[in-house]
Amino acid sequence: MRGQATTRHKYTADFWNFTQETVITELDGEQIETIERTYYFSKKIKLTLGVDTLQRLKIFADEPLPIFSQLRNITDISGINVLQGGTWQVTGTESVLSAMGLVEGYRMNAQLIAGV
Repeated sequence: MRGQATTRHKYTADFWNFTQETVITELDGEQIETIERTYYFSKKIKLTLGVDTLQRLKIFADEPLPIFSQLRNITDISGINVLQGGTWQVTGTESVLSAMGLVEGYRMNAQLIAGV
């Protein structure tokens, strides 16, 4: 049995995934590659949140979120939007292992990129 099996996540968020495309432009005879990301709404997810001393969002969820994906419209268990207008971008993902070496969930960091 998983140790985190009875964990109840108290927040929900809109998960925005992305597609990425490499765009090559030429400037003074030199080719410059840039990456353009287009975001789209994927689904609502359940998660547990916290903030560290550097004002980064700490996230614990049952599934990993890709780096550069976004979280928007974060609401608590009573349906109140707790981080109004904020768009958070995932900056790191790591798995959380149990004492038996099984994956219990995923811990992620996120950074505020839009809103307050």
